[in-house]
Amino acid sequence: MGCLGMVTLNDIVQELMTNLQKLFMSEYVADIAIRVIPAIITLIIGYIITKKVTKLIHVKLRERGYALTVAAATSKLLYIILFVITVFIALGVAGVDLSSAALAGGTITGLVVGLALQPILSNFFAGLLIFSERPVNIGDLVQLEEQLGYVIDIGLLSSKVRKITGEVVRIPNDKFFTSNIINYSKAVAKAFELDIGISYNSDIAKAVKVIKEVINKHPYVLAEPEPVIWVNEFGDNAVIIKALVWAPSSLWIKVRRELLEDIKVRFDQEGIEIPFPQRVVWFRTPLNIKEGVEG
Repeated sequence: MGCLGMVTLNDIVQELMTNLQKLFMSEYVADIAIRVIPAIITLIIGYIITKKVTKLIHVKLRERGYALTVAAATSKLLYIILFVITVFIALGVAGVDLSSAALAGGTITGLVVGLALQPILSNFFAGLLIFSERPVNIGDLVQLEEQLGYVIDIGLLSSKVRKITGEVVRIPNDKFFTSNIINYSKAVAKAFELDIGISYNSDIAKAVKVIKEVINKHPYVLAEPEPVIWVNEFGDNAVIIKALVWAPSSLWIKVRRELLEDIKVRFDQEGIEIPFPQRVVWFRTPLNIKEGVEG
């Protein structure tokens, strides 16, 4: 039985190999190879040419003085167009009837564009509007809703912002274009406020004098417009002193951080207290507290 089983298995393997050999030697497979191999070669050559052409266009646009965003957008759009053309050429080389394929896929394409591609097209055209109007450039410090950071990339479909805390946020161009964007880099200078709390036991005039000295000493604080300092409110735990300071737009975050640090150091040196949150509790009736008797 074992021998009979082995012979039968060998027969099956031989028959399978014979059929595979006939298949690979058939005209059908040869015809497929003749069509597919040139198409693959066409795709490879087209891809190489597309990469080189788009890179060359990007370099030439930068040499002519165009902004980085415009050069990047133009090269990306050209890359898509050339690659699509390459695909159609490869399909033609493979013997695909493009007219019949286009007719057969017309209805499906319309449905896909109307449904699935609607957000993509919206973002795409929003990206083109961003490139044309250029409300922001790469490197600008912007605020979009709750996102504050630097623009690091503007693509055809989305843009990227690196927050001042380091995270990178990808924002669809449709939202990026239609939202209210605050571009701090467009202005030469920016005003920012400092809220400084001191204890009720501290000397307000002395605190204001120290704050003014620290602000005027900083090299990046603008003399015009002049900094303004005033007592803003009596808070629950502290007297709040507010300062309005102007600094270069590209440096205001750094200036604000350094001013707060320097004010804290000077307050410590001058004995001006920055209080912790505290509460004073009043009882309507006196508390009757009895001391424990040691047994």
